[in-house]
Amino acid sequence: MKKPRKKRKNAPPQSTGQVPRRSLLMDLAFGVLVTFLFFLVLESGLRLFSVAGPVVTEDPFVGFSRIVPLYTLENGQARTADARQKYFNKETFSAKKQANTFRVFCFGGSTTYGHPFDGRTAFPRWLEELLRESAPSTKFEVINAGGISYASYRIVPLIKETLTYQPDLMVVYTGHNEFLETRTYSKLINRPGSITFILEQLAKLRVYYVLKRLIEPLFTTARAKEQVNRPVLPEEVAAILDKSSGLDLYHRDKAFLDRVCAHFQENLERMADLCSSAGVPLIFVMPPSNLRDFSPFKSEHAPDLTLSQKKLIQGAILEAERLIKEGNYDEALDKLADAERLDSVYAELHYWKAKALLGLRRPKEAYESFVQAKDLDVAPLRIISPLEDKLRVVAEKKIPLLPFKTAIQDIAALRRNGSPAPGNESFLDHVHPTIERHQLLAELLLSKIAEMKMVRIEKQLGDNERKDIYNKVMSSFDKSFFINRDLNLIKTLRWAGKKAEARSVLTRLTDQIQDNPEIHKILGSYYIDDGNSEAGLKQYEQAVKLSGNDPEMVYSLATAYSKAGRTQSAMEAYQAVIAGEKVIPEAYANLATLLLEQGDVKEAEALLEKGLTVAPDAPALFAPYGLALAISGASKDALPWMINAAKAEPGNPGNFYNLAGLYALLGDKDEALMNLDLAVQKGYTSSDKIENDRVFDSLRNTDKYKAILRRIR
Repeated sequence: MKKPRKKRKNAPPQSTGQVPRRSLLMDLAFGVLVTFLFFLVLESGLRLFSVAGPVVTEDPFVGFSRIVPLYTLENGQARTADARQKYFNKETFSAKKQANTFRVFCFGGSTTYGHPFDGRTAFPRWLEELLRESAPSTKFEVINAGGISYASYRIVPLIKETLTYQPDLMVVYTGHNEFLETRTYSKLINRPGSITFILEQLAKLRVYYVLKRLIEPLFTTARAKEQVNRPVLPEEVAAILDKSSGLDLYHRDKAFLDRVCAHFQENLERMADLCSSAGVPLIFVMPPSNLRDFSPFKSEHAPDLTLSQKKLIQGAILEAERLIKEGNYDEALDKLADAERLDSVYAELHYWKAKALLGLRRPKEAYESFVQAKDLDVAPLRIISPLEDKLRVVAEKKIPLLPFKTAIQDIAALRRNGSPAPGNESFLDHVHPTIERHQLLAELLLSKIAEMKMVRIEKQLGDNERKDIYNKVMSSFDKSFFINRDLNLIKTLRWAGKKAEARSVLTRLTDQIQDNPEIHKILGSYYIDDGNSEAGLKQYEQAVKLSGNDPEMVYSLATAYSKAGRTQSAMEAYQAVIAGEKVIPEAYANLATLLLEQGDVKEAEALLEKGLTVAPDAPALFAPYGLALAISGASKDALPWMINAAKAEPGNPGNFYNLAGLYALLGDKDEALMNLDLAVQKGYTSSDKIENDRVFDSLRNTDKYKAILRRIR
């Protein structure tokens, strides 16, 4: 029998084919550590030698057809470009900042601009005056970069541009204009918040920037697809309210609202990243708005209410309004409570509820109802609470948020009713502060600048010293300055659909001036609205004469002729506009529509093709051209034009009605019914036209068509 061999003491263990667990973990940890140290050294090197900057990504939500610089350079001076002076104040400053100069850029919409005045009474002007008196040994330049109707996504490119001019501080006052322009949002931006956060953090690294630039060319197809899916906005603002249908294009759309809010936060983050990367301090301002003395722009009933229920609610609101004016607040509140049980989302209902609560000395509840009325406004031209929340979220990342809204509320609360809901004591209209409130904002900014130790304040200004500064500036303005204020105020109120409020200002203004074309144009529109076409047209004709045949005025006259039923005169006026140098796409569209109504299809089609040659991206031409093609029998060719019209103006029910008709002609019943349903959802109200339109003959026996008709009735 063979004896077993003795093991040697130091013999190696027999292999089992497995790596010990501890060894594997140590190798993994060592690998992670080496990788981390490699990228840490690489990041440090890139920062040390300034090889690359943090990535401030393109806007994932929208693009622009063209970005024109706000400032042009000439002989070392930067000045507001001529093409931008329709929207911006004229500013001039040295491209290279002089020594011992503190330079501030102020961004925002029409409030920053100074509307209904201009930059001479806006808060940037008052801030510069206060800084000069408070720190006389320092030179100050406070540059007003506020653009009329500018939203946050239009401010970001301005910040990128102005960072090249060595600013010491950026101030941003934004939030009121986020719903002014039509745009659609691609599904490409619907990514989880966690992914967004990770990408935001990576974007701050130089290594990420370098790798992104190396890898990006490999994915050009995907990137091109993303760009195609982004809506492209024109180089300047194309506000929904500038269109003839105006407020009619606004409808309740929760998905769109959510995406606007997400886009707003993205823009604020990009502003913060741009300024942080450049080492420039940034201050956000929380904008207030007129809650107490400005009713909602547009209210919309809850879906699926019957016509009788809607009439009941409208009647309750009118009755409550009468009772409130008589001082019978309890009964008014009861009427509104009954209506609210039927429809809790009708904005105007909450406005009058707030008025009744004010009368009952219940200021806190009144304030909450005023806010609800603002937030439920289907045309949200005042900053809504979800946007305010986004401002707060971004400001938590160490961006100062100036509490201007709180300061305005404190002033409101001192009134007799004690409500913090601001009103006409602080505003000239829905959002534009009085000159005194612009001065208050400048004082708050001065305090914040001193608190942040950006400027050494040499002299504390008392109340009398500040008043002397303000009075000295105000005394330099003549009567025409305030007349222009009223004129601009009238335009804004009419633009926003507030005709009664505009008319009261107009009455005051017509007693003072007679030779302003805008006054005659507005008077003409009121006469026509009142049914007095003859008097209205005389006013429009006088406006054209006083303006020296300005093409915009001639276009307005043409539209007035058309409304008054003077088709031949309208066509001649539209032709005069088209023959001129200024391109007004709506003139082509309106003239073509009149030609189509007369049966001149070929002439209309040729006119629209000419219009699309000079203005290929003008949405006003899409639907008329699609209609002309459809009438001429080219329905398939018409379809993409109608689809583009609906995309360009997603709130216009007429576009979806036309799409429904086209799909019906092409035999696609499902798409036809879906678009007809969308047209009704978005406010199409003519049941007679739907019922008698022969294009829908193939749909009449379907249950969905019958349901649509029942709902519209």
